[in-house]
Amino acid sequence: SRERHRRIERMETSARRMGAGAGQMKWVDVNAVATGALRASTALLHPLDPHAIVATKHGLVNVYDWENRTQVGQWSIGPPAGRYSEAVDISALHLINPLGQAKLLVGTADGMVRIFASHAPDFELAAGASVVAFPRPRLLTAFMSLPWVSPLVTAPVSGVPASTVTSNQRMRALQQQQQLVLPLQSYANGDLGESCGLATAWNQRSGVLFAGGNDKEIRIWDITAEMCIEEITVAPLGGVTCVSHDGVSGNIFATGSTAGVVRVMDRRMDARTSPVANWREHAPSSIRNVVMRPGHMEVVSAAANGEVKYWDLRHREPMYTLDGTHTGQSLRHMLAHEHAPVTLTASEATVKLWNQRGNNIGV
Repeated sequence: SRERHRRIERMETSARRMGAGAGQMKWVDVNAVATGALRASTALLHPLDPHAIVATKHGLVNVYDWENRTQVGQWSIGPPAGRYSEAVDISALHLINPLGQAKLLVGTADGMVRIFASHAPDFELAAGASVVAFPRPRLLTAFMSLPWVSPLVTAPVSGVPASTVTSNQRMRALQQQQQLVLPLQSYANGDLGESCGLATAWNQRSGVLFAGGNDKEIRIWDITAEMCIEEITVAPLGGVTCVSHDGVSGNIFATGSTAGVVRVMDRRMDARTSPVANWREHAPSSIRNVVMRPGHMEVVSAAANGEVKYWDLRHREPMYTLDGTHTGQSLRHMLAHEHAPVTLTASEATVKLWNQRGNNIGV
């Protein structure tokens, strides 16, 4: 509607004004706090509505109104009880068409992608009801984005039900039972080392989803056609732990791997040729996240050892490095704001904010 477009324009103007000084201010105010019985695995903020979408490691989605400090949704992505996918960890959340009739894309560690009609369906509290029963949004479609991490349902591994064992778990169990001798490459690609799960990035302009995992490849899906349109090998060593794109056409994208390598690829080039950039300065520490800033030549990467590096695609060396962001703790995640010079890092115990000068501006 016209009013909605005006609202979007006002928010964009306000965001640009606030973003200009975001790196100079102290981030100390806490607007709202939400607690739950289950540990959160990933979260997403709606760009228009004051909604925080928080997913857990047991297939549960919670939606909080941070402005009014209330919960406005809670539902499970899983099928009826007893099926495998009900307890699968949620590893990715994306809003499709967030400025219009938004749909929620949910990715899980087994490689499954589900798209729901909304993130928080409207509901009415029944008369006399003391407990709110939040409705589950309608499931529009689902597909397996990474077939190589799909659950196995064949012959069971000793002590583990067949319906709840993944390919990685099965290989580990068989190795213990039969003392299999596997090549070093099996460890390098993440099959027996760090499990990558599902790493995704959504490009709104082109309507494609980037999906990667233990198989060293990025699969690019056309969501409208529900079809995989490209497979690009990106990780010569280690599985894909994260993926990001340029925020415009989606032709240029970056990936991180368990081997500590950051690669930038161009979809328009032959995948067999050399990548746009290939940085190994984080090795051997696993890459936690990589972020490309839309419309810029900048890439931000973070590794488990706490190092955060800022790159320029025109140079081979990092512009600068943040060392020891979480002294004595493993870095769990990193986020870089797309438009403001602010970077967030998180460990098991603390969350910190940094500007591009390397100054800590919030804990």
